[in-house]
Amino acid sequence: MIDYTLNEAQTFMTLIFDGNHNDPEHNGVYVNHDELLRFGDIIFTNEYSKKILELYELPCQDNTTSHDPQCECIDIAEEVISGYIWECNIRNYTLADHWKDKKSLYVTQFDLGYPENQYPWDSNDCHSKACHCVSKHWFFSEFERNTILSADEKKVAKNYRDLVGNFIRNGHPNQPNESKFLPFQKSHEIIQIQLCLHQKAHRLR
Repeated sequence: MIDYTLNEAQTFMTLIFDGNHNDPEHNGVYVNHDELLRFGDIIFTNEYSKKILELYELPCQDNTTSHDPQCECIDIAEEVISGYIWECNIRNYTLADHWKDKKSLYVTQFDLGYPENQYPWDSNDCHSKACHCVSKHWFFSEFERNTILSADEKKVAKNYRDLVGNFIRNGHPNQPNESKFLPFQKSHEIIQIQLCLHQKAHRLR
């Protein structure tokens, strides 16, 4: 089983651009249009950066150097890097010929942030986003031990633990006599963990 969070790069992006964010001249903006383009050139080289970022509607097209809060591009930076480093590599790895005749593979995408009352000092927006490694806190019941969870939060936490526990015990995440989730090699679908939808199959992009 391969597990990753929807917003893996969130914490890393806020750390990388933290200097900008704390600079009074940046007006609280982590990364604007122009800075994101230059960052993309470093990560992808100029040719590929342009192709990738053309897929997104970057704000402030007419004033790319502005640090107006409406020009904030940190969410786009997070989505690009989360996709490039985690989702694309997981897809390429799991689709490799090496896995065709091997044991079943399952991929889970965790889309649940910190509970509302947990870590009030968090500055990385990890309450509304599923940041790097947040799933392990839910799996090991950390939040249930030191905060009050809603009924839905308790339910999805239990479902997630049952899903992983089933895989550890049986080699698949399904309940007995259930075949809800098929191996990735057969379905090319991931198991998406969400508060409102709980668990569902979701095609990996």
